[in-house]
Amino acid sequence: MKPKIVIWLLCIAAVLAWMGMAGAQAAPPAPKVQLPSGEAEWRLEGLWETADENYGEYAQYGSYPNVYQTRQNGSAFSAH
Repeated sequence: MKPKIVIWLLCIAAVLAWMGMAGAQAAPPAPKVQLPSGEAEWRLEGLWETADENYGEYAQYGSYPNVYQTRQNGSAFSAH
């Protein structure tokens, strides 16, 4: 009796595992941009949250959160 229960439990676990993998979504393609030179670069535009930390004589002010808007022009970046 026990072997039958173990076999059925293993079958149910295998079916559930298969359903979980079959229903999983694939990762979206990486955001890349094609440069005129043919080189593919990551597209890093958008809002980036940062933790800015003060050093030296301003260390007494500690760190603070900030958000930067980045723009990408080819392989050059600017943040505001």
